Amino acid sequence: MGSRYPEQCSLSVPTPEELRQGGKRAPEAMANPKLFRALVDLLHVNPCRLPPTTGEWRVDLNQALFMAVMGESFSWEFLNARGEIPQEPTRYLDPGMAEGLERAMWAAGLVGEVALGPRCGGRAELVEPLVRAEIVEAISQRGLPGVLFTSGELQEVLLVTGYAEGGEELTAYRAEGGGPGILFEESQRVVARDWFRHVLGAIYLRGRAPLPPLEEVYRAALEAAVPILRRTQVGDWLSGQAMWSKWAEALVDPTLDADDDATRARRASLFDPLWCDLAERRWYGSLFLNSAADRLPAAKAELSQAAQEYQILHDLMWKVHAAETSPKTGISPATRREAAAVVREAAGHDAHATDLLEAACRLIS
Repeated sequence: MGSRYPEQCSLSVPTPEELRQGGKRAPEAMANPKLFRALVDLLHVNPCRLPPTTGEWRVDLNQALFMAVMGESFSWEFLNARGEIPQEPTRYLDPGMAEGLERAMWAAGLVGEVALGPRCGGRAELVEPLVRAEIVEAISQRGLPGVLFTSGELQEVLLVTGYAEGGEELTAYRAEGGGPGILFEESQRVVARDWFRHVLGAIYLRGRAPLPPLEEVYRAALEAAVPILRRTQVGDWLSGQAMWSKWAEALVDPTLDADDDATRARRASLFDPLWCDLAERRWYGSLFLNSAADRLPAAKAELSQAAQEYQILHDLMWKVHAAETSPKTGISPATRREAAAVVREAAGHDAHATDLLEAACRLIS
């Protein structure tokens, strides 16, 4: 390999100062979409064709686009039938992960291959020399980064921007689930050796293509969203309306009335991160749907109303949070009953939004 490609090479990355312009950045907790948002920043591409919104929050609308295109604005899996939270990131358990990544590449004007191993829901055979060669060739010959899905000590999605020693050592930025968006800060940078043993999957970027018409991107995202919203299970984990029902049921479980450390931890886990995870998903979903309504006039009314339902749902999640953090009651049985009622109300708005999106898909298909 040394005779064909440079022994080391790095891509130029944006500065954190560039990406902080325009105010405090909105949260970007979902690892795969924020990786793609950082990727298009790196490549100076703007798939959504819109500037960031400014004000109290700086919102990168490419994050909203990728959240929807990859299905993250519409999926939600946090509990199994016993009311337990999964130990592995659910993004690695979703059978639609590869299709969502492929849609994201297409929307970003990128050509390549999604190669997911069995632990990412795929069937790709990941061989170290091949993965290394793809990363080295992408960076040194095409000016494109690598993408790795990892476990173990790394346990994150990595945007690989450089290599040394022919790929024995990689430099990357971490898109940690639940953490902040990639701003190419030194704290997010990792230099990894012996990295292959952590790899669960990869994206091999091999070229660029013209950005597809935005209307086609919106249509593809919406058509993929309805089956995601209608499903009730992903592996062992509940989804959609089944997830809503289990959450409301778990909140009023009488066994949570005990006052010991383990039970207190269980009670707390049914609030955070569930409320904020869902609030972020549906908030970005509302931004996407409002943009889609402007681009797809045949379904403007349905998409605008679905966006409103998601905004209401987002606000209701903050009511759940308020119940959790009440200084007077803490997470008491009464607080949990109050939160369960809010959850059931929110489930109704989510179901109505799904009906509206299904109607919108019929109008634009």
